[in-house]
This record gives sequence, C-alpha cells and structure tokens, in this order.
Amino acid sequence: MSDLFSFPRRSFKEALKEESEEEEKADSVKLEDEEEEDENDDDGENFDEVYRGEILKPWIPINIGNAKPPLPLTVTKVNQTNALQTVANTDAVVSAEGQTSEEWLRTHSIEYQKLTLQDLVDKGKIGRLHPDKQTGRVNQHIQFDAMDVNEFEYRLNTGIEQYTKRIKWLLQGSKRVFGNVGGQKIGVCIDASEVSLGYGRLSALKESLIHLIDEQLSKRSAIYLMSFGSEIDPLWPVVRDVNPRVIEDAKEWAMRLMPSGGCNALKALKKVMKMKDLDTIVLILGSVPDQMSEILCEYSHQLGVGRNLPIHTVAYDCSDHMTNITLRNLADTSRGRYHCYTANCEVCFR
Repeated sequence: MSDLFSFPRRSFKEALKEESEEEEKADSVKLEDEEEEDENDDDGENFDEVYRGEILKPWIPINIGNAKPPLPLTVTKVNQTNALQTVANTDAVVSAEGQTSEEWLRTHSIEYQKLTLQDLVDKGKIGRLHPDKQTGRVNQHIQFDAMDVNEFEYRLNTGIEQYTKRIKWLLQGSKRVFGNVGGQKIGVCIDASEVSLGYGRLSALKESLIHLIDEQLSKRSAIYLMSFGSEIDPLWPVVRDVNPRVIEDAKEWAMRLMPSGGCNALKALKKVMKMKDLDTIVLILGSVPDQMSEILCEYSHQLGVGRNLPIHTVAYDCSDHMTNITLRNLADTSRGRYHCYTANCEVCFR
C-alpha cells in the first residue's frame, strides 16, 4: 500500500526557491505591462497636442450684452424648480383673499416686486465726471433712461393701487371687527361677561358674529364655538366639520348669547387648547380677564410647546389698556396676531 500511494518528496528549501522564482516572473510581467501603458499614454498626449495645435481653434466668448431673453415657451433648458415656483406664486396671487397679511406680502412686497430705491438706482448709468468750479471737487451723476423711469413709475403706481385695494378689503365686513382670521380648523372663544355684553353692546356683538360666521367661518373646514363668563359654555362637545347645518346652528347660538358673570379667560383657554383638531384659536375679549396677563401667557406657552397653535386675539370695543396688553402678549407668545376694534371712531388697529 505504501508503494502505490507514494509521492516524490521535495525539501523545504526547494519549495521556497520555486515559490520565489514564480513571484519574480509575475513581477517582471507586471512591469512590462505598465511600461506598455505608459508608452500608449505618451502617444495619446502627443496626438492631442498635435490635434489641438493644427485643427482646433481657440474658444471665442460670445457677446450677449444686448441680447433679448428668449420667450418662456422656447427655452429648452430643464428648469422644473423655477417653473413650479412660478406656478406657486401665480396661485398665491389668485387666492390673495384667503391669505393673511404676512402671506400676501411674500408676493406683493416692494422687495419682491423690485420697487425699492436701490432697484431704481441699479437701472441708472454713471455719467461723465464734472469738476465743481467753486470747490474743485469732482461731481458724479447718475443718468437714467426715460423708458426705464416710466416703466418703474408705472409699476410703482400699480403697487400702490394693490396696497390701497388690500387695505380697503381688510376694512370691509367682519374683517374690520375681528380681522382676517387664518387657519382652517378654528376654535372661537367669546367673552360673554356682564361687562362685555352690557351697556347695550349685546346686539352689536351678535350682529358682528353673524357676519363673522357668514363671511369667514363658513369658508373653513371645521369650527368650534364657545362662550365664557364665570363658567364656559361650549356649543358642541367636539370640533364640527363645516356644513350648512353647522353654520345655521352657529348663527342660532350667536343670537342666544347672554351675559353671565365675570371673565374667566384661563378656564376658556384650558378647554379650547386641549382640543386636538384645531389649528387656530380666536379669543374675543371685551372686558378685563379675571386672571393676570402673566398667568395667561405662561399657561398658553406651556400648553402650546411642541404645537403650532397660534392665538388670534381680538379686543372688541374695549378701551381698557390692561385688556389690550394681555391680548397682545398672548398673541406674541403663541406666534398669533392681535387685532383691536373700536366702535366709537370706527378705526381698526392691527
């Protein structure tokens, strides 16, 4: 058995020698391949140099200083982001009535429309230098083309007209009394205290609330209504989706409002801020709250942490400075807006 399966034996030194010889052969083959690649690269570089020197001409920049921009439909470059932004701006202009003043100014400000003094100066050209005969200093003037000035003046008049129309629109109907309410799911809290609804102001408030429901709340997706005096009195236990039946119930509720005690604004905020389906709260006060301004602001701040729930505060025909200060602080704390309405002089402050 040992003779049948016997193999030739090599010494350890012979095996090492053969292994080293194989490695040397592999290294030599690799070096030859690298030398051939270097020669090919040198030939290619020489070919490129000859090709550039004899056939190709140097690049000449094209003068496009007086060229007109192409029409939007003839541009072949893919510019999807710019096109989408243009469409978004167009939609914003069309739906201007449903925007807050901050949203409206994003597409109608003088900076966006390039109507600032710096934009006008950029259209001018520096003229010749003229020395002053008295002082000897060199005066430098800016010259403007008449067409550029006329175009800027026309666009400026158009912008002034837009601002005038916007201001008139903000002073119409319920927007004069309660402001332009933002959001789609709105919770309305109305001060129904003895002071707020007394002295013959109940009928005027009811009429204003009817206009608010018809003009603004009816165009939202969901509403929640609550009056409060010493105790809170919600119309529904939950937020309701807007439909004709809900709007009619809201109007009937507004006509049934009656004065009831003090102004427990803290209890009203505790109730409405716990409603999870709201994105905006409208707080309407006509008297001084029972709680201090610091307590109301601190509570709204703590309960609003991690939530985007602005409070739109309204001082309804209230001349007390503490009420106005409280409402302004509440709006600032919740990143909302403050609106003040005075019925005597019919002036609205925002």
